[in-house]
Amino acid sequence: MLLLVTLMLHFTLAQLLFQQEGGEAQREPTIETYNAYVQSAEGNPIRQERAIVSFGTDSASKIDLELRTTTENADPRYSSRAQPIHKNKDLQRELDLTDEQVEQLALQAVEFHRKLKDLILSKVPSVSALSAENREDIQFEFLALHAECSAQEAQVLLPHQNSALETIRIRQAFASQKLNSLSADFVAEAIGLSAGQRASIQTARTEFEDAKTELIREFRERLKELEQKRRDAIDKVLTPEQESKIEQIKQSSKR
Repeated sequence: MLLLVTLMLHFTLAQLLFQQEGGEAQREPTIETYNAYVQSAEGNPIRQERAIVSFGTDSASKIDLELRTTTENADPRYSSRAQPIHKNKDLQRELDLTDEQVEQLALQAVEFHRKLKDLILSKVPSVSALSAENREDIQFEFLALHAECSAQEAQVLLPHQNSALETIRIRQAFASQKLNSLSADFVAEAIGLSAGQRASIQTARTEFEDAKTELIREFRERLKELEQKRRDAIDKVLTPEQESKIEQIKQSSKR
């Protein structure tokens, strides 16, 4: 545990160091990862794994990058589920992890963050270097880095813990969003969905989204008609003098 604390302390201090370059102090770039909970174009909840790259202290020197989009743990009400294992105490207890395993996972997380920082800065060494192309490069290489991290994590866990973790992932997926979870590869594989079943599910979802969009459009049009009807009815009640007073009050409030 002392080794872990020492490594993490050195890592944190390294982020805060200033390098002398050209006689001027330059802040060492830092990387901060976070989850953003949004909706897809179809209105389905998704979770974005993102990173803020800070080259300085002002907002103009920061870059917000999308690293990966997933439907897993996409419900913000259960945001704790998206925490890595070494930070998730409930998950550690359920998997019955030893202190040594938790420490190994934490060390892996530090190394993952270091590799992520190297990856991002190799593509975007400065704010001005950012482009659509290197955004895509970062996303592509992040997937490989994420897969590598998952493989290393699986090596730390015992076989029965890996099996239990997969069961927990599926259980959590269905607990928060059953229908959306059926689109996830790991869920489809776990319950044995065929390609035909997955296609039929996707068709049903598409038809639903199309019907919902049309229903919302019709609702908005009908609501607009009702609002106009209400305005017309009220206008018939008010006298010209009252209308004039209302207009005077409105104009005075703009001053």
